[in-house]
Amino acid sequence: FKQKDFVAEMDALAKVSGYEFGKIFFLNWLYEFSTIKACSAILVRNKEGKVMHGRNLDFEMWGLLSRLLVTIDYYQGKKLVYSVDTVLGSVFALTGIRYGAFAVNVDTRYGGKPLDMLARVILSDAVPDCWLVRKVLEEEVTYEGALQRLQTEKISSPIYFILSGIKPNEGAVIERNPTGVNALYTLNETTWFLVQTNYDRDEKD
Repeated sequence: FKQKDFVAEMDALAKVSGYEFGKIFFLNWLYEFSTIKACSAILVRNKEGKVMHGRNLDFEMWGLLSRLLVTIDYYQGKKLVYSVDTVLGSVFALTGIRYGAFAVNVDTRYGGKPLDMLARVILSDAVPDCWLVRKVLEEEVTYEGALQRLQTEKISSPIYFILSGIKPNEGAVIERNPTGVNALYTLNETTWFLVQTNYDRDEKD
């Protein structure tokens, strides 16, 4: 199990909050094990070439979840490096922005089985999807680096990564399987917007 830095953070959260480590640890698998999640995202390039990036969290338990959502700012020294929107007590990121470089969010892609996801993490050193988002925000400094990392790193379950940058046409929807890319869609001169819900584009409505 490679994600020892995240486990150390969870242990610190448990000690500070007074909650049992097991409860904090389970919370951090919320996205992988939940069956009631859903999200949507949109990328739009305006006439000035600026890419706007929006998303929602249309979970069925929104009334409860909305009271637990927080924005956390991460600093290196006195410099604000990135911010994430996440669930209180978690170490993962559902949405985040690396200032001056890129923004990213996850959308649910159905099809994974919880036990298969757990096995990939324990036996194959895969990264839980939302943990990878946090690592990318922390470790990648460019849109290109984030795009490459989100396409290639082994992850626990199927998911959509939605990524935007600071230059015209820096926008992508990455349709991921655990071991590779199922499809990639990007902004270009003729495609000025992308919308992603929770279904592959080649599926019939």
